[in-house]
Amino acid sequence: YTVFHASVTGSSWKTAIGNAYVLTGEAQDVTRTTVLLPGEVLSGLGTVTERGVVFSIDPLPVLKGSDTTADDTTDDTTTDDTTDDTTTDDTVTTTDETAPIIGTENTKDLFYITELVTLSIFTDEDAYCKYDTVDEDYSQMRYTLSDAAGTGHSVALGSFAKGNYTYYIRCMDEEGNSNSSGTMVEFEVTEAAVEDTTPPTIISDDNNGQTYKTGEDVTLGVTTNETANCMYNENEDMNYGNMTSSFSLTDGTRHTKWFGDSTAFSTNEYTLFVRCEDSSQNESNSRKISFVITPVIISNGDFLSGTLSVTTDVDANCGYN
Repeated sequence: YTVFHASVTGSSWKTAIGNAYVLTGEAQDVTRTTVLLPGEVLSGLGTVTERGVVFSIDPLPVLKGSDTTADDTTDDTTTDDTTDDTTTDDTVTTTDETAPIIGTENTKDLFYITELVTLSIFTDEDAYCKYDTVDEDYSQMRYTLSDAAGTGHSVALGSFAKGNYTYYIRCMDEEGNSNSSGTMVEFEVTEAAVEDTTPPTIISDDNNGQTYKTGEDVTLGVTTNETANCMYNENEDMNYGNMTSSFSLTDGTRHTKWFGDSTAFSTNEYTLFVRCEDSSQNESNSRKISFVITPVIISNGDFLSGTLSVTTDVDANCGYN
């Protein structure tokens, strides 16, 4: 601070530096425009003045207004009733010390050898990203995934031979925080899928041309050359999707339907149409299956000594009335 001695030599003020003449205390009531500074006048200095403002050297100082350095009888003390409009900045500045979070859901886990392999990730904040076949520090990784800060990052790696591949990714945000370990991305490259356009074939059946006696078990059975599902319809051929009767055992190459004993059938000739469909929805040609239900033939019936006996042409259960 600088204070001025009251006596004047010529037109110049005498200047005293430091606490040679005034010993000051701690500043009080500090605002943007004023401060109250307690002090003690030491020996060797008279009245302390400064143009425009008079400082009272007192343990409890009072701010006064003045237009001159001369002492006058007018008390032009100005009371500062101005409201303290000091603005306090309550903004809390935080430092980002967190590395970006990496998401890899955008990269497929399966590619065909005919496809272009693209490595695609995203981050939860603007960042720069690198990748490599080994997990190393961000600065040591050889390949750049994104050279501009952003949240979406992708690079076309090209076509790959059949096999399994692993890459590691690390990112660094604009504050210089980088991942301490790499995020692993794995994918497989395989042969291109061949579209199946060949329908299944019903290569055999168990029933066509068969004759069943009333009471015999009847089981419908067909075999296909590949895994398929099969349906059948009685008396009328139609598309697979319109058939309503299913086999009990299917979704393989062997398909069966047990009807029970043939007493469920009337004595007659029966015709069924069978169609099958594979997992690619290729539909087979229909297979026509016909079989006959005939009654049991009874012969050699006699009643001897109170015992009724008959002979049938097939094993059968018989009753009488």
